Amino acid sequence: MPLRKQHLAPRMFSWWWSHRMSGMTSGATDGITIRIAPPIAPALAFLCTIWFSDLFAPAPALGASEHPSNVIQIRVGDPPVLAADTRADRLQHDDSLLVRRSCRTMGTTATVTLVRPSPASQDHSVGGSVADSLFLLARREFLRVDSLMSNWTETSEVARINRELGEAPLEIHPEVAAVVAVGLQVGEESHGAFDLTVEPLVRLWGFLGGTPALPAHRDIRATLRLVDYRRLRLADGMISVRRRSDPSFERLGVPRDRPRIDLGGIAKGYGVDNASRVLRSAGVQDALIDLSGNMVALGRPPGRDAWLIGVRDPRDRMVSLGEIQLRDRAISTSGQYEQFVAANGTTYGHILDPRTGWPVSGVLGTTVIAPDAITADAWSTAFLVLGPREARRLAKERSDLDLILVVPAAAQGRLEPVTSGAAESAAEPDGGDGTEVAENAGPIGYGSGARSPSAPDTVWVESSLRSLFQLRPDGVLILREF
Repeated sequence: MPLRKQHLAPRMFSWWWSHRMSGMTSGATDGITIRIAPPIAPALAFLCTIWFSDLFAPAPALGASEHPSNVIQIRVGDPPVLAADTRADRLQHDDSLLVRRSCRTMGTTATVTLVRPSPASQDHSVGGSVADSLFLLARREFLRVDSLMSNWTETSEVARINRELGEAPLEIHPEVAAVVAVGLQVGEESHGAFDLTVEPLVRLWGFLGGTPALPAHRDIRATLRLVDYRRLRLADGMISVRRRSDPSFERLGVPRDRPRIDLGGIAKGYGVDNASRVLRSAGVQDALIDLSGNMVALGRPPGRDAWLIGVRDPRDRMVSLGEIQLRDRAISTSGQYEQFVAANGTTYGHILDPRTGWPVSGVLGTTVIAPDAITADAWSTAFLVLGPREARRLAKERSDLDLILVVPAAAQGRLEPVTSGAAESAAEPDGGDGTEVAENAGPIGYGSGARSPSAPDTVWVESSLRSLFQLRPDGVLILREF
């Protein structure tokens, strides 16, 4: 008796998917191998969505030290990796209520946390097989955004733009145009603290495609003249460069009078927003999407009103300095703990001030909460560059942004530490003596050891967040509101 078509397809699909999932988890001693039974109705739509596109999608190029990006690590109840870290697992009476999927993408690790079915409630929760298909939908968005916006490959749309950008209008991918538009807007609103054209400076310092090293002052001055977001013109999906006539460029040896763009300070947020969008479209109401500290919190975990997010301590990337409640909003944390240049007894961080050409130094770390991840991502960098005083002033003017700043004692003045996470009254605008400390006044050692009890860092928390934020009680920190 011949096989009926409607029976054959599900069996072939089930065999392929079981084989694929077994291969993806083979050799992972700390994971869970999942074999999917013949597709069921709730999962079938998700599986079919990614079947052909994921089956034939080209594998991304990987560094020698990276895990294959198609490996799904299933970790239920594992200690999370701190970024703006998820701490929801500690809040649950049963860790098995949360299921995580992780992969390498965009130069870092992406993690999607979903809610498992529970005996008490089946609402808005997903089972293991559906969780796998949902994660692959999110992963495909991360990989797609990376293929468009990476500066680490010559095949991305950003690489093409940097090769061809000039005075003549250049048509660019609509999504890249949309991200550039947001970047230019943040650049304008932050008065140049966020600048998409910082790419030549990042390369000069060796943080992009090189070995980090302290450049010569002359080279910094020359390269700085190539950095100016105001020279970019974006209209109707076309990008071009405004002409600037300056004969001093030739004397300084600047090879080409045109900017190059770098979306590293905004693309991860855009990727998280896209992953969040596809999960919502698939019916997910409760989830946490994390890409190296750029996060979107959808709904809430079971039994709680909000997700609890650990805010990374910029002096120790493996611990959090406090925790904040988050629901249906995005969060991004920036700090000088990823890459360094050590020279002449000073540690220079990797986030550069595009207005000076030097690493920022007045703020250790920033955490921004916003309606979407692309906004939080861009502004967490901008506030880090602006310094404590200007960052607080701008944050107070923005009803859509909430800000947490970590300011070193050297830039803060004389203050007494507060015990048990109690907030100190901010009677003076900065410094206990009423004097204003110069913004980004000089290099300091980032992440170079534990803070001293005699010189505690200060955590500035916007008043709108005070009821949602809890400082770690055992930290040597001062908590102040603004």
